[in-house]
Amino acid sequence: PRRSCFCLWQPMHVGRVEGLSRPRTYRLQQNGVLRPLQHHVALTSHRRSTLVAKAAASPEQHVPVAIAGAGIAGLSAAVAFYKLGVSAVVLERASALRREGSAISLWSNAWRALDALGVSHKLRGDYNLLTRVELVSSKGKQLRSFTLKECGTKAAAAGGPNETRGMFRAHLLEQLADMLPDDVIRYNSCVTAVTTAQGKPQLQLPNGEVISCDVLVGADGANSLVAQHLGLPATNYAGYMAYR
Repeated sequence: PRRSCFCLWQPMHVGRVEGLSRPRTYRLQQNGVLRPLQHHVALTSHRRSTLVAKAAASPEQHVPVAIAGAGIAGLSAAVAFYKLGVSAVVLERASALRREGSAISLWSNAWRALDALGVSHKLRGDYNLLTRVELVSSKGKQLRSFTLKECGTKAAAAGGPNETRGMFRAHLLEQLADMLPDDVIRYNSCVTAVTTAQGKPQLQLPNGEVISCDVLVGADGANSLVAQHLGLPATNYAGYMAYR
């Protein structure tokens, strides 16, 4: 097939050509005529302005509230701030909502908290009430058995005086995340260091970005960097283990 012969220069300082005196990009046609590429010049100008904007941007940003960790505690705190009209960002090291873990039992006080967050109605209909608990040894011997009425919990807004339900942990996380705008949770954002500058917490991310905030919520698990920054004692293993 016949192909046109052309060459590109970026940028090409050719002086005044047909009344033009600014650097341009041209196509060299077979007849020897230089033809300006209007669309290419526009693209180049756009890229230059974008690069200038990126170079001028500061690597540090400030948010009113930063929450380390997108687990149950972190997302619940984010929903609470959102309902109050307070801007918050959740920094999660994983690339998506965590799926590990299986069932979790929520008692009456937890359901009252979910009522206040406005998410409980999305969960109640999918899980039955629990009425009895049996504790057994590794060999199946019953160690203790009791009904949940014996626990003396107060009545919840719905579900009876002892509202206890087991649910999938991942389902709870999904419903909490759905209550938030898309830009609140920042995945692949592991907090690598916590410092203080001018009385405000500063969070260091792996890409070199620094986030300062007025309020820092530590929901980053047992080996919490936020807890370490506050000088809290390290967690210790109590010797208990659960199989599900």
